[in-house]
Amino acid sequence: MTREPLAGTGRPLLERAQDAGEARADVTFDDVLFLVNGVSGANFVQEAQRDRVLAMALDGIKAHE
Repeated sequence: MTREPLAGTGRPLLERAQDAGEARADVTFDDVLFLVNGVSGANFVQEAQRDRVLAMALDGIKAHE
């Protein structure tokens, strides 16, 4: 699978979230791809652990007041 279909959908989504103040302005789409790759490639012991790590990752993307 090439990156372009994913970027064609994901990049505008991130930009809309940034424009709405929901995502940090300093996050790039490539940053999100690395983050997703890291979380999805990990071998979690429990589903709850996966959910906690994903929540931490998403908190890192969210804009903070």
